[in-house]
Amino acid sequence: MARHKKTDGITGTVQAITAGLDVPKMPEAVNDKPKTITKTAEIVNESTENVNEATVLPAAIDLEPKTLSIVQEFKWNFDEIKQSLAGKIERYTGLVVNDDNLKDMERTQKEIASLRTKIGKFRLQVKRELEKPYAEFELQIKELLALVESVERPIKEQLEVYENKRREEKALMVQEIINEVARQLGLEGKYSSQIAIADRWLNRTITKKEIIEEIEMKAAWFLDIQTKEREAEFFRKQKIEMAKFMCEQLSAGLATPLKFEEIESRIDAMDIMALKAYIETEVEKRREREDRAAQLAIERAETAKAAPSVQPAPPAMPPIQFPAQQPYSPKPTKWNVVLKLPGIDFFQAQGFKDYLIANKIAYEVVSQEAVE
Repeated sequence: MARHKKTDGITGTVQAITAGLDVPKMPEAVNDKPKTITKTAEIVNESTENVNEATVLPAAIDLEPKTLSIVQEFKWNFDEIKQSLAGKIERYTGLVVNDDNLKDMERTQKEIASLRTKIGKFRLQVKRELEKPYAEFELQIKELLALVESVERPIKEQLEVYENKRREEKALMVQEIINEVARQLGLEGKYSSQIAIADRWLNRTITKKEIIEEIEMKAAWFLDIQTKEREAEFFRKQKIEMAKFMCEQLSAGLATPLKFEEIESRIDAMDIMALKAYIETEVEKRREREDRAAQLAIERAETAKAAPSVQPAPPAMPPIQFPAQQPYSPKPTKWNVVLKLPGIDFFQAQGFKDYLIANKIAYEVVSQEAVE
């Protein structure tokens, strides 16, 4: 006879006692001693005030359902029906439907169908009769299972409370292992927090050594990601510093230097060699534009010296609108004017520059930026 093993934290089979079942004392051969439970009420919400603190678990129930007899014999006139049916359907064999016998053949088909219907009804009738004993057996089995469940469910529910508490405590232990492994490997919190506690780590059968090994494998994978991201960020900072240095050094002497802000959007899209080539190309383009503009200004100046009597009229400049509150003064007045020329192209800028030079107007380019 199998014996129950003692389970820590169980208060006893109160439901079995109240149901009137015989609960004998444990046999002397069992080494487990009844354990006094003092804090059960804090964990299991069961009404056990009237139960003694020391509860003896009942002995195992030796229950073995047996089949006493199965008496079910079904006989019917199969041979007789088969012989009779074979004789009747023989006259239907080989019939051919045509225009002359169409109505007669329709009646014949209905006669044959009635045979099929009659056999089918007989099958269902017999099936219902044969299933009656098994249906009664099913009801008896359900009645027995209900009796077992009436005492099993309360115990099972209490055991689930302890099991849930055990899993919660083990989850805390597993989380401590994750934190310690992450600390030893130098894994940042944003990566270690992604190591989810696997459900199998909370099982009773898995060892702590196995849990640690699996956590270390996951942590190593995240550590590789962390290392690669750190390297990528380090190289990105290097690219930014290189780009700033190149913009400043290569643009030295240009009136329109290439600024880092103009190429910042390309930092992540290009590798360091492609970015270097792009900066060099952009600076060279600006240098060529400024060289052409300077050469054009020299040529125009030389042309003006060669034919001083012919002074081309300077381009018309829109009048500068001064604040309305500024009183008109017929005396010459000097102004410091800040202009903003949005969206002008190279030739417009060059024409305006030539106008300022021709009229001996000093100017300074405070800022400029390329627009799409």
